[in-house]
Amino acid sequence: MQLIQRAFIATIMLMFAVTTQAEEYTIHTGPNGYAPFFMIEGSGDDAVYFGAIHDLLDIFEDRHPEYSRRPILMTAKRANLGLARGEGFDVMFNSPLFVSDDVLQYFRFTQTVFTSRDVVITRKDQEFEYTKPEDLFGQSVGAIRGYRYAQFDELLESGQISDVRVDEHPQAIGMLARGRIDAYFGNIFVSPYYIKQMGIKVSDFDFSKVSMYEFEFAFAVNKEKPELYKKLDTFISDIRYNGVLKRLLKSYLE
Repeated sequence: MQLIQRAFIATIMLMFAVTTQAEEYTIHTGPNGYAPFFMIEGSGDDAVYFGAIHDLLDIFEDRHPEYSRRPILMTAKRANLGLARGEGFDVMFNSPLFVSDDVLQYFRFTQTVFTSRDVVITRKDQEFEYTKPEDLFGQSVGAIRGYRYAQFDELLESGQISDVRVDEHPQAIGMLARGRIDAYFGNIFVSPYYIKQMGIKVSDFDFSKVSMYEFEFAFAVNKEKPELYKKLDTFISDIRYNGVLKRLLKSYLE
């Protein structure tokens, strides 16, 4: 009788374990990350993913233990191919500004998590102030290879703005600090993080008061995951005004 009871209990426990197993969702991370939101150390199976958005998703998964994320590392080319077919991953953190209508056939954006803006960064000791694109004519400007800069792309391609392509933000920051370029296309969140990581004072640089452009960031969820979308969107609504993300960003930027 005891053997039967034990077998029954074991069966029930197994059934419970199966029914409560977290559903895995994949989230895309680019090879260079996006500090301080998505960051990567290492590569392959040894890669460690961290940053403010991963912290935010930790909170989401604490609230919804039925979900568990699996970051996947993809090149921009592979990711774009997947986006065009609605394949490859379930979630990405991005801006609707940078996503085409073709992609929106397969992905749906949640509510805005926060708004960011790209700016022109110069050294404090320069007699230069950016207020309009024409102010950059004849100037050498650091731009991240593979990035698009909206209306500035045509000016870079035409040579009206001297396009100095770099592979990552720290490279552009270092060149600007040493006077090898006149300006750098940066971001109000990304650039200060890297400047501090490099041991340089943020106060040594000027961030243009006039933005190159502003854009919203949110989670884009594959339309084949409607329940995940609903819960993630509700979660963002709940934390949007309670200061959670602001505190997370502050912890990375200070």
